[in-house]
Amino acid sequence: MRQKVAEMGLLPVDTPSVEGIRAYIAAEQEKWGSLVRKLGLEGSQ
Repeated sequence: MRQKVAEMGLLPVDTPSVEGIRAYIAAEQEKWGSLVRKLGLEGSQ
C-alpha cells in the first residue's frame, strides 16, 4: 500500500494509536480549556 501511495505522488502517513489520539485530545482539552477558564470565557458560546 505504501508503494502504491508513493507511486501516486502522495505522502504516506502513519496512523497514531488509539492511546496516542486519546492523549492528544486530553492534552488539547487541558491546554485550551485552561485558557478559556483563564480568560473567563467558559460557557460564553
